[in-house]
Amino acid sequence: MPQIEYYDFDKVRTVAGNVTKQTIYNMMARDDFPQSIKLSPGSVRWLKSEVDEWEQDRIKARLLK
Repeated sequence: MPQIEYYDFDKVRTVAGNVTKQTIYNMMARDDFPQSIKLSPGSVRWLKSEVDEWEQDRIKARLLK
């Protein structure tokens, strides 16, 4: 079984353009960003594959303009 990789908030923030925590959560609420996963109390992560896909989709959208 392949290893599941996660991004922590700092990495997610970097990928999303150094936006604030609130902006990330607002984007999630609008389904404009992958949903986080609560791994344990006080530990929230994002699937690396989903964040990478989101980033690639943003690049593709820019190129299609």
